[in-house]
Amino acid sequence: MNRVYGSIAQVIVLVVVMLFSAFTAWAEIIIEDVQTTDVTPSGFAVTWQTSESAMPGIAVFSDAAGTDEITRELEITLFPMRGGDPEIIDEYQMDEEMDNLRDHAKLLGLVKIGVHGCIPDTTYYYRVYAETGSETASWPAGDTLSVTTTSENSFVSDSKQLLLTLYNDEGTLDAAGWMVTAFSSETLFPVSAFVGDGAGANQAYLNLSQLFGADGLNWTPTGTREVYLVIKGSEFGPIEHTIELDFSDHFYVSTVYPVEINAGEPQDSDGDGLSNSLENNWCTDPFDADTDDDGISDGEEDTNHNGVVDEGETDPCNIDTDGDGIQDGTELGITVAVPDPDGDDGPLLGTDTAVFIPDADPATTTDPLNADSDGDGAWDGVEDANHDGMVDSGETDPNDISSKPAALIHLKQGFNLIAIPADVSTQSDLADWLPVLGDSSEIEKVMAYDEVNNRFITLIPEDGSNPSFTLNGGDGLIVYAKEEKQVGFASVYCSSLDLEQGFNLIGIACPTEGYTAFDLLSSLGSENVSSIQRYSTEKGAFETAGFDPEGQHVGVDFLIVAGEGYFVYMKQ
Repeated sequence: MNRVYGSIAQVIVLVVVMLFSAFTAWAEIIIEDVQTTDVTPSGFAVTWQTSESAMPGIAVFSDAAGTDEITRELEITLFPMRGGDPEIIDEYQMDEEMDNLRDHAKLLGLVKIGVHGCIPDTTYYYRVYAETGSETASWPAGDTLSVTTTSENSFVSDSKQLLLTLYNDEGTLDAAGWMVTAFSSETLFPVSAFVGDGAGANQAYLNLSQLFGADGLNWTPTGTREVYLVIKGSEFGPIEHTIELDFSDHFYVSTVYPVEINAGEPQDSDGDGLSNSLENNWCTDPFDADTDDDGISDGEEDTNHNGVVDEGETDPCNIDTDGDGIQDGTELGITVAVPDPDGDDGPLLGTDTAVFIPDADPATTTDPLNADSDGDGAWDGVEDANHDGMVDSGETDPNDISSKPAALIHLKQGFNLIAIPADVSTQSDLADWLPVLGDSSEIEKVMAYDEVNNRFITLIPEDGSNPSFTLNGGDGLIVYAKEEKQVGFASVYCSSLDLEQGFNLIGIACPTEGYTAFDLLSSLGSENVSSIQRYSTEKGAFETAGFDPEGQHVGVDFLIVAGEGYFVYMKQ
């Protein structure tokens, strides 16, 4: 009877495929979680999920471009079944039971299509479809997926089968039509089954002998192996379960292993308040309550537990949400104590648990969502130089706007003009200043102007072949940064300027308050200087101040700031 249904299904699929070709625009129905399963030498299956109940379809091709369609040459079966509940003897009732399972699966958006009549060790390409009557979707859009059938069936001595039973310890459960897949890290593709097909109510039957390894033959492991189960259909999202099985090379006749799984409530393996299904589809780890190790559990960071970093929340996948250099937990005044009851000094296992202890002084806490908590222009991590959440000797207070570094270098991603506003006489080699500016993950390169040879030289952080360059006070630099960052200086050194005729790249460490480009032009004199330029990282463009032919100031009167670099063009 199943063969008759398969031939009818083939006709339906062909009709659906032809209907789809008439559509010129894709609709809103969503196809997701497309997976190739049950691959054998003579066929394969494709499972996926749709956003609503839909009629599925598939087109199979012999080429990756999807131009040579061979669907008609194959046997296509929608929602293939083994035979429903094995306790049903009446053939009519069995057909009704299988149709009921198909309807349940379809309502849940769970789809499986079987493709048979394939050639062993041959690559096929396919595209799947879903139609709701007025809406049509295709996946992948404008492309195809590929699957290569396995080489041949081989003898499996230790044949293992799983009988999965789902239950709800909080109440009743109806899992009819749910989809179960089983696989190992050593197998090419999973095997799949509908709950209720080949087993009783809320049960699924899976034959692990139908798994194939990388050699294209049936999977025949020895020793203990983990088998992973994924169950789809629950209102709480996918359920994941791992079991361990012992395999041998001795002959056993179809050993059946019972597996029971509570499917009545969302699973939260790490107890962080976020369900496994949500974490599996996000950036957090379902087996680590604090994915980014910042001292705050994932559920505390994602306060509304929706898998999105909303306004007012810190990022559970980013140890430093505001990027100021201080971990989120430290900014909130949290220290992490890790008891080690078993004395193994190892990772948190068994009774080892992380305990979050609030700092005794909340006045030292900063805002993990604001890189500059006190608004003084200096990032919290620059003021709290050792990032311990305390104001130590030599540091400024990130919660006091009147307490800030004497000078800052603020690098934006990309091109920057800077000058080191510190005394460089005791550390004059530019290579020694590269670690101050940042490492190779932060800084791409630093360029200095060699006035003697009239050329730029380039230094790269952590590169042992960097040329030697003597840095003089007031020298400017070009820095290409990979990310935004700040460097703070507790004091500045007021060096004099040595300006040559033509091009100069300089910095001014000690400008008076409110000192501008026009002030600098006036101090140099129109007979000596033609223009001054700065690079605005905010605008991504140069700003120029200069003299017109009558000696009047023209251009942008920008502020001269310690730590910035400037191009100065001298007449003499």
